[in-house]
Amino acid sequence: MTKIFLFSTLALAFVSSIPAIAQSVSAEAKARVEKALAEMECTGGDIQVKGEGYEAEDATCKDGQYDIMLDKDFKIVTKEKD
Repeated sequence: MTKIFLFSTLALAFVSSIPAIAQSVSAEAKARVEKALAEMECTGGDIQVKGEGYEAEDATCKDGQYDIMLDKDFKIVTKEKD
């Protein structure tokens, strides 16, 4: 019984430490991310909420694919080539 309790406690602690599943992006936020990408001559990408900003994963730009991070005001924070 003690082993089961200990295992359950450890499992609960582990599950509690896993970050929350990605939040869905509103249609308005998605449109604003796409506008910011278009200004950089980039398109597409899997758009996700990341922290207090957004990520466009695998966005296609004229010189390749990038993971692009934007802040909550839709300003580009990072652009890393895949």
